[in-house]
Amino acid sequence: MNTPESGTATGGEVPTVNMADPKVTSAASKKRRADETSEAEIIPKKVKHQDDSPAEVSLLVPLTKHNLRRLDEMARAAAASGNGPAKGRSRHGSSASRTLSAATYSPNGTHSVSTTSAGFAAQATANGILDQKDSRKPANVDALLEVINRRRHSPPPDQADYNRHVHAVAGAPNKATIVYETSKLLKDYQADNDIGYRRVFDQAFTAYPHSLPFNQGLCTPWPDIIEGLRADEFKPFPVNDILGGTAVLVRNFKSSVTLPHFVGRFKGPGGNLHAALTQAAFDAAHLVHGRNQALEHLSNPDTPGHSTVFSFTSDGTALNTYAHYAAESKSESETLPRTEYHTHLLTTSNLTPSFDSFEQGRRHLRNLQDLAKSHSYALKDQLLQHWKANPIDITTTPNPLQTNHVAPSSLQSLATPPPSARDLFAVPGDRSPRSVKPFFPDPNISGDAKPAKPRLDSGGGITLLKRSALLKTHDAQSQTGRDNSTAPAPASTRVVRRRPAVECLRKVENLKGVDVITISDDED
Repeated sequence: MNTPESGTATGGEVPTVNMADPKVTSAASKKRRADETSEAEIIPKKVKHQDDSPAEVSLLVPLTKHNLRRLDEMARAAAASGNGPAKGRSRHGSSASRTLSAATYSPNGTHSVSTTSAGFAAQATANGILDQKDSRKPANVDALLEVINRRRHSPPPDQADYNRHVHAVAGAPNKATIVYETSKLLKDYQADNDIGYRRVFDQAFTAYPHSLPFNQGLCTPWPDIIEGLRADEFKPFPVNDILGGTAVLVRNFKSSVTLPHFVGRFKGPGGNLHAALTQAAFDAAHLVHGRNQALEHLSNPDTPGHSTVFSFTSDGTALNTYAHYAAESKSESETLPRTEYHTHLLTTSNLTPSFDSFEQGRRHLRNLQDLAKSHSYALKDQLLQHWKANPIDITTTPNPLQTNHVAPSSLQSLATPPPSARDLFAVPGDRSPRSVKPFFPDPNISGDAKPAKPRLDSGGGITLLKRSALLKTHDAQSQTGRDNSTAPAPASTRVVRRRPAVECLRKVENLKGVDVITISDDED
């Protein structure tokens, strides 16, 4: 015979639940709140890798039916776009999880369009990132093609290299295999002991600002591969303090790739290379903008129409290389010109039909690599030379090129107590190195004069008041009956040091027994 303890009702009776029980009520409330969770409650969370790579931004979402359906839809979209199958890919860094992160993560907390979404290309075009058919050729296209087609001095690949690539690509089950096998075509600069120039896979631009016209409403750039100099290679130039996230692409990572000029996108078996081109153009636009910001800091812009940033796309069989640059729009329908980012096809190669085509594609890719690397080092050298010739105090002089820059001194000043009266005011006759010469006020100034207001200079700061500028005056006649026109200068006169006027005004209000307060412009 079944008992209530066994969990089955006897005689067909239905077991009842005491809703007055606080435990039951709490559980029901939690379930209801979880089901009603909106998309706005998605919380970004940093996930620390087991290796030394920087932490990436993942998502912490409630486990609800709505979010599960949303994840399934994104996984299917990733599979349809060529990033791999939607099933059986739950590890960190898979297409499904990467698509979810790229689609929703944004530093300002707003929703953004993923690179795998159907509306990504239209939004990118609206922002000024032009498709290949709408772009113009770079002015230096002939020079670029000459460099790309040059014979290399390094040993060429052999027949065994070609056979390995063909067999590996033909049997590749997913995009990760394509990335691994095709990246062997790239030159390994680490083998040449060039440890300052690095290659990074699958890295989001977590530090790049999202308030720029060309990336508004779009997700964080997340290329498959990128090459550039490490941030510490720019020392002693403070690249992060001066240029910010447009140069140093990864937040809170001292070895971040900085001001790169070379980026790549891959597709898995059956993937859409046209979608890869749109994604590569989006990534390259960020690189072009970062370079232009650095050149603006140098007051030395690139020659108009010249391309110095490059990208490639590949699915293991086809290999395409592109040049990117920015130019002002020339449309008559627009009242104000806008910056447009152009993409031009340089070369296209088929890696599998023959050994000659394989060798040609490899040569094109490596020559483009070397060209991008030379631009990276040249820009670094210019920044270092400019810094040595024109050093600035980064703690007090924020650079306008850096978005949302806050000088460290402005934060420290909030916790710093105001200076003492001894620091602000000097007794006449004190000849210490920090004192100023005493100055007695003009006796012709009426005692009813109102305090003069500080002026604003062209730099936005407060200018010290000139000699005999009256800040505060006690009516000497009403107090002592003396005539200001004949009386000697009072002994209680104090002279304000050359300090910011706002501090002086604050201290003046607290003085007792002082007849006249003036600011002296005499030097020590």
